[in-house]
Amino acid sequence: MKKLCVIFLTTAMLLSSGACVHGKIPDIGVGVSDAEQTESNKTTKTTESSETSESTIMTDTSETTEETAETTSGDTSEDAAESTDSEKSSEATAPTKSTKSTIVKNAKIKYIKSEKTFFDALKKHAGISKKETKMHYANSEFDGHPIQYVTFTDSFNNSYGYFRFKDAKYAMSMLKSKYDSLEELLGKNEFKGSSKRALSKDQGYVLLDGVVKKGVAFDGLTFYEEDMHYYGGIYVNKNVYIEVFSLNGSEKERKIVDSMLKQLNLPKP
Repeated sequence: MKKLCVIFLTTAMLLSSGACVHGKIPDIGVGVSDAEQTESNKTTKTTESSETSESTIMTDTSETTEETAETTSGDTSEDAAESTDSEKSSEATAPTKSTKSTIVKNAKIKYIKSEKTFFDALKKHAGISKKETKMHYANSEFDGHPIQYVTFTDSFNNSYGYFRFKDAKYAMSMLKSKYDSLEELLGKNEFKGSSKRALSKDQGYVLLDGVVKKGVAFDGLTFYEEDMHYYGGIYVNKNVYIEVFSLNGSEKERKIVDSMLKQLNLPKP
């Protein structure tokens, strides 16, 4: 099975809007039978651990952090009020001058055992039903690894994914790839904005609210025509990997990310 990197499935959406992208573009075609694609109607009751407080052990800044005054437009005309989504997106994703990165020790995140919990949040906040997702199947393989359940979809500038592996180490390896890539960007001062990350033996996350400049690779993906503002999070607890994030999203799309993460009881950027 061809390698499938979840965070980059969004490129299909961006390519359709004319963005020039180079990187690992997955082949979504998965050879599974109709029986494998049909989820069992029996829903396992979710046993989820409660979220506990996080202890921040280090905060570093790639640059001198300053309080940046917000620039407000003096235009109050009707034309300004009727700005398009693309204009709002451009304003919402403007690069920040300061970079703040936080490492959290012993972070505890909610364990979401059932995909139904994810589908409920997806339907309520993004308006996407299970049938409308780009892929969903059970008891098969993902990237060559046995998986109990996987679903992924995107809508406009947002991506949503839930993966429950049979072996927890594969979920952690997906998170570790993003974690290491962010560390590299921070070391080279190529990420502008705020980030928070945590990594332990069986849990962790990467939270992003910042810009990767055009021509710079993040976890194997490079956008050549414009800067990309990543907003959202990638989470792992045991064998479950979840991602909910926006790329250059409008204010409305970023609010969807926030509200969905709140229902899932996962930390937001």
